[in-house]
Amino acid sequence: MSQSDHLIADITQKAILEYQGKVLITTGNGEPWELPGGRIHYQEQPIDGLKREVMEELGIQIEPLTVYGVDVFTSKSGNHHFMVFYLCQPLTDAKEIKFVDGEVTDMRWVDETELEDIDMRPQYKDILRRFFQSRD
Repeated sequence: MSQSDHLIADITQKAILEYQGKVLITTGNGEPWELPGGRIHYQEQPIDGLKREVMEELGIQIEPLTVYGVDVFTSKSGNHHFMVFYLCQPLTDAKEIKFVDGEVTDMRWVDETELEDIDMRPQYKDILRRFFQSRD
């Protein structure tokens, strides 16, 4: 197997945060909707990276409970992204969420019935459908 046969990708971690039967999604600067989170830093532990990203974006502390799923996508730039989705428990009241670093400019809590009408990567919709269906 040659090096070109291997996936070279950054690692993106996303938090599934539920509140009153809905999941938090975010957007920034006209980008499609997504789950909160981001890429881990070099030599950063994955859990620490997810906690840092959510704190930077939303100003809240979370506790990642378990890995819920993984997926891969290729962005318009041609970069590959390996995504890890965690079920997370917010340690801060959901009403205290605020936009901290300017990367996130809007957020909303959505349920399964709203997914089809949201501009969001199919990988996010798939993981959220699975999440909501597991709650039924």
